[in-house]
Amino acid sequence: MIFRLVDEWFISMGAYDKPRSEVTAAEKDASLRYQIMDVVDEINWHPEFGYDREMDWLRNMHDWMISKKRYWGLALPIWECADCGHFDVVGSDHESQERAVEGYEVSRATRRTVHTSTPSRFAARNAAR
Repeated sequence: MIFRLVDEWFISMGAYDKPRSEVTAAEKDASLRYQIMDVVDEINWHPEFGYDREMDWLRNMHDWMISKKRYWGLALPIWECADCGHFDVVGSDHESQERAVEGYEVSRATRRTVHTSTPSRFAARNAAR
């Protein structure tokens, strides 16, 4: 087994320090955890124990690591410019296709190999059109 240190991406869930009935609107806006709990309430769960399991997970989870280095992990649309170190997040398939300079082919149903330009290169490319 090999262990190695790698950079990971996390989503801050915010603290779970009081029941939802005591949370103010400002506290809810600052905590993804409480916002997701409200969405979980709107779902019609089958089987019903799924609701309790989801709420237990939300009450007890730490910050959510979204960059697992496994084949079933999330493909994160985050690129770092090798020149300036700027991080850029692509928000949709449409934006990804528009920013692609090469390689916008679907290699699998859920995977794409895309080489995008950084914001400065993207602006220069569009100005040249």
